[in-house]
Amino acid sequence: LPSDMDDEREKHPVCHKCRKLKLPTTYWCCVNCPGNPGAWKRHAVYHKEVKGRRKNVEDGGVSQQRNREVAEEAARDAEETGDAYQELLAEGARYASKADWRRAARTNREAIALRPDRPEAY
Repeated sequence: LPSDMDDEREKHPVCHKCRKLKLPTTYWCCVNCPGNPGAWKRHAVYHKEVKGRRKNVEDGGVSQQRNREVAEEAARDAEETGDAYQELLAEGARYASKADWRRAARTNREAIALRPDRPEAY
């Protein structure tokens, strides 16, 4: 990932709309990327789809409350076992219950790195 580059190369900026919508990270060299012409137009469609999907699933917070309860239960289970993988999954679920998809994705990537053979974090 560009964020993991440890050399002196210039890092690509994060899509500002993805950051605002708390979506998983998307990196761009620029809106008019010469290496991938037309990419921004396709990516802008993704933003519209996400906004539309979010409107369709708004239910007054009922599903978010249920997701929060599931995340709390996962956190209790992880605390009982002391398993780092389960703790990462619980943390990811907590972020997802708050619709913070960027942090949820990052936490799940950490869980995948810890145990790539387990399917839950994917």
